[in-house]
Amino acid sequence: MGTITVGVVSFSHAPVYASTDEREKFVRREHDALRAVLEEGGFTVVHPLDDLRAHGTHNRFGISTPRDFEFCVDALRGARIDCLVVSVAQWPRISLISSLVADCDVPSALYASTDAQSVGEVTAGAAAASILERAPTRNCLLLERFRDTEKARLLKWLRGAGALQKMRKGRLLMWGGAFGADVPCTRDDEAALENTLIKEILIEQEMVLVERARAILRDEPGRVDGFLGWLREKGVSIHPDGKMLTDEVLRFSAGHYLAAKDRIFALEGENILGTSVKCHFEVSTDCVGCTLCLVPGFLPFGQDNEGRRDAMPVACEGDLKALLTMVMLHQVNPAVPPLFGDTIWFRKDSMLLSNCGSSSVWWAGRSADPAVSLPRVSLLPQIHGKSGSSVSYVTPGGTVTYARLFRVQGRYFMYLGAGEVPGGARRIDRAPGWPQTQIAFGTDPYLLYATSPSNHGCLTEGDVTLEVEAFCRMAGIPVVRCDSNESMLRHLDARASL
Repeated sequence: MGTITVGVVSFSHAPVYASTDEREKFVRREHDALRAVLEEGGFTVVHPLDDLRAHGTHNRFGISTPRDFEFCVDALRGARIDCLVVSVAQWPRISLISSLVADCDVPSALYASTDAQSVGEVTAGAAAASILERAPTRNCLLLERFRDTEKARLLKWLRGAGALQKMRKGRLLMWGGAFGADVPCTRDDEAALENTLIKEILIEQEMVLVERARAILRDEPGRVDGFLGWLREKGVSIHPDGKMLTDEVLRFSAGHYLAAKDRIFALEGENILGTSVKCHFEVSTDCVGCTLCLVPGFLPFGQDNEGRRDAMPVACEGDLKALLTMVMLHQVNPAVPPLFGDTIWFRKDSMLLSNCGSSSVWWAGRSADPAVSLPRVSLLPQIHGKSGSSVSYVTPGGTVTYARLFRVQGRYFMYLGAGEVPGGARRIDRAPGWPQTQIAFGTDPYLLYATSPSNHGCLTEGDVTLEVEAFCRMAGIPVVRCDSNESMLRHLDARASL
């Protein structure tokens, strides 16, 4: 997964104003400090001013003339930046700032110096007013302003706004399409989503995986042996029952996983950001009779006996809105493959996520290290379908962000909150064999139950709610905070007034 690319430019006085070497050194110092903040934050930074000055245009460091402006616009467009940050430390030609933001047409922010030598805040005020005066694009309308005292907020905004830009360049792959288990909320309007939240949505039948799995079992049985041997070596416990989970079923399930991995590799040039499976009911019962649970369990983990690869978010039941949510969370927090699960119940102390047979095994130990996560995983007999293996574990404690994209009368909303998985959580007597994750938000369990937007929810590690809110603001999606009783009540009241 590529990093978010941020363009950075600075402005100096217009030629009509005198300048000094000391003043230009100050502008460059502020510019370099911003660049360092972004690079340390993990962003790829494009800064065309060094190339501009290498041509010896004049003695100003920042953009000062229309010629400087044209050079930088061309360079930023050529680099296909995801976001733009404009450092303002001195009073320039304001029209050049507004033109730059409009011409680049990406999520943009003004970053003002608060140094005593600077007029950054007043410059940002004039520039923002000029950009909003006409606001020819949505990115102009949503211009953000930060100061050098707000570095952490800038980085969070860039991660959220950049995540939307990265999603719009990628594709989803849905095995079996949507409308899983006859649940209407899992489907969506694929054509309307394309080129808004995602570039394209590809749909293949589940039989692509099933037939590839059969071919692997027939022609490459050593791959199945190798994967299952690796699981046992890394500490995964396997519990066949001679009925739902036999050796034959286990090998077929492993074949599904290898088939999914092979298919993603075959589509490498498509920039697939996430996948979904819809095994209810065609694969689990009606046509094949074996669930696909090892696919959402191990495809997101990012490694196996055959080596490392990119982690791939996987949603179940063909839930397109859940898949979009997971891809958003993964773009915001790329080190963590998001969790997908059913919201089973709401109690005073916690909500329970427990998906129907599988969730990403990263969450078994909250680690990408097989030595940490896999000894906490068990493969148990499925409790539905004709046969299959569930992927079982209990998620350990720590901070999480819960999210779920949903629609009310066709309008999108994001359900969002930061919560805690309690430490030392034990398995709850519910759906034996399914993975379980308890989450406490500290809010009214009735309101959680009354506002929960779906039977499915998604998680990522840590508190990234500000990043998700930035994503949603850029995408025009209102946010309902499930970690706020007031926000949930407002949403109920708003629904009542529709």
